[in-house]
Amino acid sequence: MYETIRDGKKEKYLHEFKKTSQPDFCISHDGQQIFLIGGSYLFKDSGINDT
Repeated sequence: MYETIRDGKKEKYLHEFKKTSQPDFCISHDGQQIFLIGGSYLFKDSGINDT
């Protein structure tokens, strides 16, 4: 789940990746950052899009 601001309004989204598009989710040692490693997806104005 992630939040974004669209048309000036904060919205929440849940993106379920297709199995063939799933990245690995990694967390920094201090727990402050999440990294998406690999996978097959694009970030667009419409949100996360599997490719």
